[in-house]
Amino acid sequence: MRTGLRDRAAPSAPLDLAGLDAVLREWIRSGRRPVRTIAVRQAAGPGRDGDAHLAVGEDGAIRLGRHWALAAEDPRAGAGCLVVAVADAHGAALRVVALLQDRFGLPLDSLRLVPGPGGGPPGSPAGWQNAVRPLRGTGPPPPRGRAAVAAALDWLREDPAMTPRATIPESGAHHRDEAWPGTRAAARGGAPDPGTLERLRPHVVDLWAGRLSSGGVFRTDEADIARIFEEHLPRRLRETDGLLPVVLYAHGGLVDEAAGLGIAADQVPWWNANGCYPIQFIWETGLFEQIERLFGLQRGLAREAARDLTDLTDAVVERAVRGLGGPAIWGGMKQAAASAFEPGAAGSMVAERLVRFARAHGDRVRLHAVGHSAGSIFHAHLIRRLEALDAPMLETLSLLAPAITIDQYLRLVDPLVPARIRRVRMFTMTKDYERADTVTPAYRKSLLYLIHHALERKPEEPILGLEESVRATPDLARRLGLAGGASRTGEVIWSVTQARTGARASRSRTHGGFDNDVATMESVARGILDIPDETPLRRPFPPGTGSRAAAGPSSASITQRGASAMSSRPEGSGARKALCVGIDDYPNPSHRLHGCVADATDWENALARLGFTVDRLHDREATRWAILDGLKRMIDESHAGDALVFQYSGHGTFVPDLDGDEVSGQMAGQDQAICPVDFEDGHLLIDDDIRAVFETLPDGVRLTCFMDNCYSYSNTRFAVGRAAPPRTRGLGAADGDPPRARFVALSAQIIARYEASRRSGSRALAGGASRGPGTPEEMRWVAFSACRSDEVAYESGGRGDFSRIAVPLLGKGLTHRQFRDRVTDGLGTQPRQHPMLDCRREANDLVVLGLSATGGRDSDPAVAKAGGDHRDAVADLLDATARLLRAP
Repeated sequence: MRTGLRDRAAPSAPLDLAGLDAVLREWIRSGRRPVRTIAVRQAAGPGRDGDAHLAVGEDGAIRLGRHWALAAEDPRAGAGCLVVAVADAHGAALRVVALLQDRFGLPLDSLRLVPGPGGGPPGSPAGWQNAVRPLRGTGPPPPRGRAAVAAALDWLREDPAMTPRATIPESGAHHRDEAWPGTRAAARGGAPDPGTLERLRPHVVDLWAGRLSSGGVFRTDEADIARIFEEHLPRRLRETDGLLPVVLYAHGGLVDEAAGLGIAADQVPWWNANGCYPIQFIWETGLFEQIERLFGLQRGLAREAARDLTDLTDAVVERAVRGLGGPAIWGGMKQAAASAFEPGAAGSMVAERLVRFARAHGDRVRLHAVGHSAGSIFHAHLIRRLEALDAPMLETLSLLAPAITIDQYLRLVDPLVPARIRRVRMFTMTKDYERADTVTPAYRKSLLYLIHHALERKPEEPILGLEESVRATPDLARRLGLAGGASRTGEVIWSVTQARTGARASRSRTHGGFDNDVATMESVARGILDIPDETPLRRPFPPGTGSRAAAGPSSASITQRGASAMSSRPEGSGARKALCVGIDDYPNPSHRLHGCVADATDWENALARLGFTVDRLHDREATRWAILDGLKRMIDESHAGDALVFQYSGHGTFVPDLDGDEVSGQMAGQDQAICPVDFEDGHLLIDDDIRAVFETLPDGVRLTCFMDNCYSYSNTRFAVGRAAPPRTRGLGAADGDPPRARFVALSAQIIARYEASRRSGSRALAGGASRGPGTPEEMRWVAFSACRSDEVAYESGGRGDFSRIAVPLLGKGLTHRQFRDRVTDGLGTQPRQHPMLDCRREANDLVVLGLSATGGRDSDPAVAKAGGDHRDAVADLLDATARLLRAP
């Protein structure tokens, strides 16, 4: 690399930041100090900034000026001044200034803005200083985009310099008079200034796992939401002539707060300038903490893995991602999207206020939604919530490279077209471009293919953004105008289009690129504003903004903290956790039981003796929310090798099937349910609710359920056998105490409350999916139930009949089949209930809880599978993948 120091000429090729750092080091060693100030001026144009020491182009490339080797001096700023010509206040320019100040040991206020041939630079000195501050002390940043993977692999091969093999331009937004550099800096890991946060607040709702975010840089509370709809939107409406489009934007699902703020900083000024009012959802899921735990590496393991990385095929990567718990991570993201729209959750709060505002100004306000990647999943639940609130028409739904499954789209979204959604527009790549996109060098297809093959619960799940999936679904093809005729209610724009502008243009060549592709974003805006192709937008979309369909914490964070998490657990060991629920004291005296808390206590004590950490919920503690939250937390915090237990003693019942997934069995049209303490308010836990949580179970985690309630068989398999009315033959009492059936026949009032709560959106778990009957072979957990699906479970003598016999058998080294048979034998020759075992066929002969008679861990093929021959290599691959995903 030529430095220009020997011949006083600029290098023939542009530099990246690492190259500039090398030049600066040589410049300092040559004695060309001191430098006292950094003067920033506007670039005059290509080839016209040779009199500056440095020029930073619009693409982020850096060139040395013709007099680079001369003294640091400028007529306007005096001696000791290094002159930098910048095209705009984008990320590369900010990083160059930060690097110069670091290398020369200068304070923030050494920055000067000076006029030049191209005019004054954008922004103010204070704005530049605020934007540069968080970039100080970081050194040359890691490379971006696909070069990040090459650099990551170099690191794994112990190349400490991690030097890119090619120029890597920094991407960044063109921030004109409405830009906020402070927020752009935040998107790269720093903190925005208070003024920037204040400008974002009327447009941003920050969520964490479905609730209002109370931590981090940007926090949203209920007062902030109230001000959006009571102050900011009404003021904007008063200032607007004619219609005001309100645009609801949801980014991709693996995005952290800083990246979400960066997306908002890119888009909010642009939407505002074009006459729209944007509301940007930053929905953090916490999934990168799970990725760190799952894919964390020790450096030594990474070196070993790197040797085999090039040997991995796409199919091997897909199998390994699935075996390492990929579906659990993806399922957790989907659950976070759904939980935002449960009653009382933050998304529901926004939806309710939006509907009230839109109704009050129905002649002036129009609603639109835009979702990128997994943002399509977020919007599916938002749309269902809006429908439940009887919201005004959603004029357009624009989906950019949507990662939602076709099944979920057809159930949640398409039935509302055109009655509630006037038109659906999808922007995604053709299959050839989709296959040309890469996640990493070792996985040579796009992220949507990885979701399709490895991240969804069912392999090869059709994905809305994949061309072959869409064309293979006739109803969807007709909706989108792909069945031989145009559609008035839907269209798809296949990228890459010949057209570069207009309402049907898209030029993105990567999954993550749609949200910063000029053609795509302007096409979305034209559809919202109904602007013809020949009419220019008020403000064009700024080129070069950062793509953040998926993002995460720094690669160092993933590696260091992930390695710690992985190494802290001895190989072959695992945590033992349990959630035990017992409910006697139902509010209505006629519903009360007498043995359920005693059952739960017996289970708790027995499990504790076997080394389990037990959480318990008794009586009033056991609300629907508390049970679900306890299950979610237990599963979310589990890792391959862990053993989990869920035990429930209480009433069971059945309720009307509201989504049509129960289409077969003895009681078609019914959902099985357990009865939390607040079930009379309509808060029942149906089989689909529990399934949605269980489907996020990481591979290699052993989960066993003990259900002591009526209709408990298939409670946790979800729809294998359906409940029939209870049979009550053989009511012989045990221990002289009259037996009680753990069954509640729901009144019409309770059913009405249940149906109202479901239709208002409370059924929002793990994508809210509903499907038809399952089979034992689909189960990844083991469930023992107190009775068949057409029987009731009894209690007598202060204990449940099932629990009284089952608890003493724990830790005896019995297989699942033997355990069931021993409990059945204990109920006598003519039992009034028949305990059942529900699991995969091969699990019948595994030991209960994976524990031998001495309390040691038994071998489980599912656990062994999670740590296959390629585990280290795949963990290495996924670490590099995470770096790529977080690149703007």
